[in-house]
Amino acid sequence: MGRVSAEDWEHVVTRDLLPFLGFGIDLKPRGAQFPVGSTGLPDGAYEDLSADVGRLSAEDLLVVPPAAWMVDRLRYRCLCMPLQVAGIGERAVGLWVRALPAPGVRVQVPVNGIAAVECVAEGRRRLLVVTGHGARLAVRYSSDGDAGVGAWARRVRVRAAGQPSPVPVTASVQHENLEAFLLGPDDYGVSVRWRSYAGSSACMLALTSRELVAVRSWRRAGPPWGRVSRALYVPRRSITGLVSQIGSVSLDSAGTQVRIELGSRRIAAAASAWLDLVLGQPDPRNAATRPRQAG
Repeated sequence: MGRVSAEDWEHVVTRDLLPFLGFGIDLKPRGAQFPVGSTGLPDGAYEDLSADVGRLSAEDLLVVPPAAWMVDRLRYRCLCMPLQVAGIGERAVGLWVRALPAPGVRVQVPVNGIAAVECVAEGRRRLLVVTGHGARLAVRYSSDGDAGVGAWARRVRVRAAGQPSPVPVTASVQHENLEAFLLGPDDYGVSVRWRSYAGSSACMLALTSRELVAVRSWRRAGPPWGRVSRALYVPRRSITGLVSQIGSVSLDSAGTQVRIELGSRRIAAAASAWLDLVLGQPDPRNAATRPRQAG
């Protein structure tokens, strides 16, 4: 997140303009995110969201307070984010934004068109992205909102993943503790891990009953020093193919290219071979299951 690309409803301004935009000059990432009832939402947010995405319950709503982040310390430039409300409806996931020229729903991603859910962490800063065909729902928040946003993102993943599918069990994959990534009590999965030769990055791929999960962490180059972690969740039912590239693997998911950055050509080649194995092989416990072909 060191190189921030502003969304349509975000603005990059110099620090001295913050008071004129209604922001203070304390630029520490802060603000808790939480599910609320419709009575606690900004005027018009619930009505606009429900009209566009379908019926909403309290657990389907997430409020993200306005915030300003320093993104260029040399020129004192800040990224300003207005108040936002995200909602998971019967038909779609939507984002209502209180921003000019008028507040309203800026993004919609149909539930059956969700290609991936991505969570990025760097220091106290967080970014949640729901990607669909031609649409990107992005929410920035601070680490004190991890619990609320994590629960909301899990609801999105459950809705996008649909019914579980068999997972192949072979001697060439590792069977590790994957409870943190499973979406249901009957789900299970297989995984594999790699580390770079220098130890500066590590990654894990897991195939569960409902998702392909890719988790990678690496040391950030340049100030502010620290580590960045990225978790990517791709619904299995949306995957139609994969292509190995230099340092990455690209998936076709719900008509969208989803790129899994792996940090090295060696790891990308090994990951591509592993994905070919687990996505293209049936579960031996279910002889009637046909192989899923990838690519």
